[in-house]
Amino acid sequence: MSWAEEDWTVGLPGRALQKVKELQVQHERLNRERQQKQLQLDSTQTSLNKQTVKVRGLC
Repeated sequence: MSWAEEDWTVGLPGRALQKVKELQVQHERLNRERQQKQLQLDSTQTSLNKQTVKVRGLC
């Protein structure tokens, strides 16, 4: 559900509704970026773990 459709926004001026929508879009974008960075971090961690296992196997 969109924030602009929730009860607490009923009766807000148009400018406030516009700002709520802008913040919602920004929140969604930042959430996607966070998820992408988390995937990159997980991938890097997995690679590090594999390299650590290889190095320990050589010792």
